[in-house]
Amino acid sequence: AGPRLRLEIERLETSRLSVLDQWVEAQLGLGRHAELLSELPGLVARYRTNEPLHAHLMVALLRCGRHDEALAVYEGFRATLHREGGMEPSARLRRLHRSVLALRNTAGRTAYALVTATGPQGPQLSQSPQTPYVPPQYSPARHRLVPAGSPV
Repeated sequence: AGPRLRLEIERLETSRLSVLDQWVEAQLGLGRHAELLSELPGLVARYRTNEPLHAHLMVALLRCGRHDEALAVYEGFRATLHREGGMEPSARLRRLHRSVLALRNTAGRTAYALVTATGPQGPQLSQSPQTPYVPPQYSPARHRLVPAGSPV
């Protein structure tokens, strides 16, 4: 393929990934996280450095109660980035990682609710005996965690 054709192939692949990201995000928004677990691992393996796909997989796993697997996805992605270019995941993905850690550590306790924070620490958990624990929804397009049931 000539240089012009290679550029067109790259443009189309970028567009395809963008549409794929939007589709996965829509599926997560519809609560189809369990169904996505059959497709997302293959996509993550194919696109090893695509951060949005890794974030979507982490969210799907988290919503299925598979915290340790979500953490393993993050660690694998981090290792791949480091190995291929000495880079680290974005601040957005690091916040998601911290949230997964916090949720895993409180999974057995139902007296926690998500409190969104916009500061540098990202989302924080606060104890509230009246409020049951509600897992967060992750919105890559908005780069933040929002309480489940909130309009995205």
